[in-house]
Amino acid sequence: MQEIIIKENAIFIADAHENENRRGFWEFLQALKSGKIQIPQLFLMGDIFDLLVYEVRATHEFALPYVELLEELAIKIEIVYLEGNHDFNLANFFTRVKVFSIDKQPLLCKFEDNAHTFVELAHGDIFLKPFLQFCLKSLRNHHLLCFLNFINNLCGFKITQKILKNQNKKQLVR
Repeated sequence: MQEIIIKENAIFIADAHENENRRGFWEFLQALKSGKIQIPQLFLMGDIFDLLVYEVRATHEFALPYVELLEELAIKIEIVYLEGNHDFNLANFFTRVKVFSIDKQPLLCKFEDNAHTFVELAHGDIFLKPFLQFCLKSLRNHHLLCFLNFINNLCGFKITQKILKNQNKKQLVR
């Protein structure tokens, strides 16, 4: 099990559900790039995108500028990405960002200034009921996702369009 040291002033972001209508995470990344915000470490705690799956090509176009910017930022900032249920099989996108799939969570961490205090970090899906966990684990299967990508392509991307349309309707902040 890999252990991560949490640095002082690290930032944690979860459930941004970034899409065409919600661009707050993009603005945050731009502030990091410009130096307006300076941090030593960034933890992305899953569901950063409404939908990003490596095998499903229709989910890439929106997210690729983010992936490129995260890779650029990871030269100077340690970035740890814990996958959620809306963004998974991401390790193939990144070389510098440290990606932890749901089956590698919780991630054991300790604090830089207190080596005796440990925490476990995870996207909340690891606490779902067993049947839902089984369904989500099955959905992460590379071969199944390749098949679903094929079906999505055949039907003119209607599957991913429907998912993203429903996600766009969600009100995340009241």
